Amino acid sequence: MQATSTAGGHDYSQRDWHHPDYEPIAESVAEKAKGAPYFKLKEGCTQRAGDNHGKYIEYMHNTVLELMEKYGKIDILWWDASWYKGMYTEEMWRSFELEQKVRGYRSATRASTSVRPTARRKRAMTPPLL
Repeated sequence: MQATSTAGGHDYSQRDWHHPDYEPIAESVAEKAKGAPYFKLKEGCTQRAGDNHGKYIEYMHNTVLELMEKYGKIDILWWDASWYKGMYTEEMWRSFELEQKVRGYRSATRASTSVRPTARRKRAMTPPLL
């Protein structure tokens, strides 16, 4: 792709519904809801991840880093639906940590100027890396 001056990138979905450790909201504290963010905390409960979700985060981070290491120059990395109506918070994915790891690779040519600390960014994963 680079020989033709066409940017190459990935749209990465941080959700893997079929992974056995994927549980960003513990089922014991929430129930499904029809509208975004598609869960409602049970009365008296506070939001927390499932017991094994940390293993999923490690798997997800390693997958993204494999893309950065083994698949050539990546010009754009976009987090799929990372901001949608409070569904995906930074804590669910350790997104700031992952962003810093990704930015450490020279294959990410430059960072988007829209990736700045804002109230929205504190709630969600970041916009794309360019």
